[in-house]
Amino acid sequence: MNQNENIEILSEAVGYCEKLYSGMNKMVINISERNLIDIETYFKNILEGFNWVLEVSVYASRIIGEKLDLKQIQEKIQKYIDGYNNLDLLYVADVVEFELMPQVEIFYDIINRTLSNI
Repeated sequence: MNQNENIEILSEAVGYCEKLYSGMNKMVINISERNLIDIETYFKNILEGFNWVLEVSVYASRIIGEKLDLKQIQEKIQKYIDGYNNLDLLYVADVVEFELMPQVEIFYDIINRTLSNI
């Protein structure tokens, strides 16, 4: 990839982190309010979005020489999936709020710092 492509992907990922974070927050609120109409859609979109941002963050972290703990991140994702598969939506909401949302903040920071260094 050339530098312009890198900048474009990283810039897109910054905006996507913001949207993903917002979607995660909406999911947590919907679960707490027992509004479960679109929960399956939220679940799938968050999982797909999180994985895409993770891929970009791994790439970005290599550019700035930072290492992500992929095992720990995989454990967070697995908790999210397990909670959903077990229909334990309160657990899913806790995982999203206290593990995945803070991780998205870390991704956002890594991507922003990488953009600043290109």
